[in-house]
Order: sequence, then C-alpha cells, then structure tokens
Amino acid sequence: MVRNVLLAVLLLILPIATAEALEIAEFGGFPDGTDTAPALNTAIYMAASGPDKTIHFGAGSYTFATRPNALHDQVRLVGEGWYATKLVRAYTSGGCFIEGRGVGLYVKDLALWAAPGTSGGTALNFVASNAIGPGGKHVIENVRILEGTVDCTSAGCPFGSFGIGISLDGTNRTQAPEGIRAVHMRNVIVWSTTQRAVQWWNCRACEWYGGGAYQGGGTNQEVLVGGPLSAANRIDAGVGTLLILTPNSMRGPGR
Repeated sequence: MVRNVLLAVLLLILPIATAEALEIAEFGGFPDGTDTAPALNTAIYMAASGPDKTIHFGAGSYTFATRPNALHDQVRLVGEGWYATKLVRAYTSGGCFIEGRGVGLYVKDLALWAAPGTSGGTALNFVASNAIGPGGKHVIENVRILEGTVDCTSAGCPFGSFGIGISLDGTNRTQAPEGIRAVHMRNVIVWSTTQRAVQWWNCRACEWYGGGAYQGGGTNQEVLVGGPLSAANRIDAGVGTLLILTPNSMRGPGR
C-alpha cells in the first residue's frame, strides 16, 4: 500500500517526457521570402532522429528557393490550415517539391504552391521501391494544391503550375510488401495541374475521401489509377475524369 502511494506521488511530481512539435522558426524558417529549404532540412533531420516527429509551420507563405530533402522516418508536416499556411516552390528545376519515403508520413493543414514562372514537376510525391524500401501508411489531410479561381492560360497569372499534383508511386517496389500501401487522403483538393491532378501507380488499399480534382484555366483534372500491383483502392471525392488502367484496382460500392 505504502509503495503504491509513493509511486503515485512520484508520478505527480516528476516531469513526464512528451513529444512536442518542432517549430520551423526555431531552425530559421520564416514566411519572409527567404529560402526555407535549409531550415526544413535541419528540422527533418532532427525529427527523423528524435522523438518529436512533427514539424509545425505557422501561418504565412514560406518560400522554397531550393528543393528540400525528402521526408522519412514518420516525419509530420503540419500547418495552420490550407488558407493560412502556404509552402511555395520558387525554383525552376521541376522535380518533386515535397517528397516522402518510407512508412508513416503525415502532411496536414497546409497548401502547396508554385510561384509565378515555375512549372512542371510534382507537388507531393510518396514513393516506395526495392532500393529505398517499403512505403505506405501515410496520411495527407486538409491539403490544397494551387487554386482554380483565376484563368492561368492568360498572362499575369499569380501562380505557376505543377505537372502532377499528388503522386503515389510503388512502381519499383516489387519485393514484399509490393507497391505502395494504405495511403489515406482526406479532404484533399488539387487544382490547375498541367499533366494530371493525381496519379496512383501500384497502390494497394489506398483511399481518398473528400475534396477532389478540379480544373482551373484550361488545366487537367484527370486522376489515374493503375499498375500491375494496383488493388483494393477507393476514391470518394469530386473526380471528373478517373482513368482506371488495371482491372480490380478499385474496391467497394464507390469507385
């Protein structure tokens, strides 16, 4: 009895270690037009190697003049909402803007943007391969890519474009577990891409609920699902054009 009482007292007075968010500002990342990539790279290293997995962006527009490192080891990027926090690709070399590898990544409450004069590439790309390792169990939630309120086929567009909005790519993961698996997209909106809005290749048990893919100024709203390993996926979102290239890629009463 006395032992239990002493244990209870110790639990009350001793500090309990809890994971906290890493603030991007602590690493020199500010919404002031300077390059945020070095700050994010340092934060990713700290989050991947420590107990605090969440990197928090406050409200504002964060410029990326160079491409940041890939997310890995269950790192989480979290903002203050897709109209409050904006990550802006400002370099012109294309490629993948935000890329993730491994298992258990999380991107939430922010917008991914392309600065005027930039084009091509992929806004958000999660990948699995034999060389990198298995991939999946990611969450993309309350994320907006660009917008569709203006006609960007004319001069003076206030933003650039991405070739692909979101790509889930298990093309080169042929070892068990094959493909990229169990990625959950919730309330995700993709606007104004030039090649296709969303592409799932060799996805297994991936889901998209809420949001949708929309045109803005003559761009492409196409969503593609395919690959020989694709199976048991589900989309319950506003998708105008859905291309299913592999039989049995989708499951359930929906699409």
